[in-house]
Amino acid sequence: MTSDGEGTVVLALGNILTGDDGAGPAALAELLRTHELPPHVEVLDGGVLGMNLLGLLAGARALLVLDAVETRRRPGELIRLEGTDLRAAFAARLSTHELGFVELLAATRLQGREPPRLVLWGVQPGEVSPMMGLSSPVAAAVPRLAEAAAGELREWGLTVTGRASPAPPPTYPDGILSLTATRRLVTENR
Repeated sequence: MTSDGEGTVVLALGNILTGDDGAGPAALAELLRTHELPPHVEVLDGGVLGMNLLGLLAGARALLVLDAVETRRRPGELIRLEGTDLRAAFAARLSTHELGFVELLAATRLQGREPPRLVLWGVQPGEVSPMMGLSSPVAAAVPRLAEAAAGELREWGLTVTGRASPAPPPTYPDGILSLTATRRLVTENR
């Protein structure tokens, strides 16, 4: 992995139409709003696409996933998983998109294209049901989740800097979609 982020993918999973399940995309939008990422870091709002993400992850050497993860903790608590712990968590159905993501990881492994570095930063959801918006504890955790993601990328040796004057927080969900869409173009045009 190079310091400009080549080979690094930040992937948000979640459905913004089902309450706290939208925490991953919200954290990704917050990360982009408050931090400047290296130019070649690919940022994807994967929604609930599952296996459809396979081609987009081709060649990734490091994958950072942001998601809502059921850990039976208090809503808003953060969790970090990597390697076998991450695979076990998804196999135990801790995520609301576990089936698609487990299949995606298995497919990358079978193709010999599994990212050598794979980390998930997640948040315990409170309310996952058809609704717009995040519960109060999860909304309060989104900035911490974004900062944890920035810290993880720094641990990987990438230059991630805070924006001196970030834009005001976006409205939910429209602002979340517009912020993540601007960086997703990097991948669509590669």
